Amino acid sequence: MKKLIIVGVIVTAMASAYAESSDTKNDVTQKPVSQWTCGDFLSIDENFYPTAIGMAGIITNKNKVEDSTIDIQGIMTTIPVIIESCKKDPKSSFLQRVEEFGKKYSQISG
Repeated sequence: MKKLIIVGVIVTAMASAYAESSDTKNDVTQKPVSQWTCGDFLSIDENFYPTAIGMAGIITNKNKVEDSTIDIQGIMTTIPVIIESCKKDPKSSFLQRVEEFGKKYSQISG
């Protein structure tokens, strides 16, 4: 019985946290990564930066997966560069920033 109550409390807390977060006006989780601005990228938790960059790196502007191979070393190298670029122009396209710096990295390492 105690386990059921604990599970109920956890589920209720998670549901209310989700409802609270989905009430925000500019909820970036409601947009596909291909439509993110740099400001959207900067608004997520920094622990998710590598995931967001990896997802953007395999998506083309037409929302198609171009290459499902993710270069972890390339992502880790470009994170600080993309963050700095996005801070300078938060309204620019996040996908274009990732493409731009992904091409530069692949020319250097390739």
